[in-house]
Amino acid sequence: MLTPRGGTGRPLVLVHGLMGRGTTWDRQLPWLGRRGSVYTYDAPGHRGRGGEPLASVTTESFVAELRSAVETIGEPAVLIGHSMGALHSWCLAAARPDLAARVADGVRLCRAGVR
Repeated sequence: MLTPRGGTGRPLVLVHGLMGRGTTWDRQLPWLGRRGSVYTYDAPGHRGRGGEPLASVTTESFVAELRSAVETIGEPAVLIGHSMGALHSWCLAAARPDLAARVADGVRLCRAGVR
């Protein structure tokens, strides 16, 4: 579910949008890798992740999967989400604030010229 993508320091988890995948973030990795230890997340049923799709495709099921992934890091992470990934990041932070150091909207990073 999580793929380490380089960098050191506080964990940054990049959460893609609907029908995206972890590689959606490739252009932002050099910049983000200078700011923390970067992980990309591949949601179930999306192009970057094989295996069985979720039995129930709901926001709650996606957030539960994201929660399980972030728990493996062992410390609060900065969650950076794009589109659907932002929604799931915000929902996770609301339900489990102990897992989320901060939440950021990935679209804003892209528009700000972070490439």
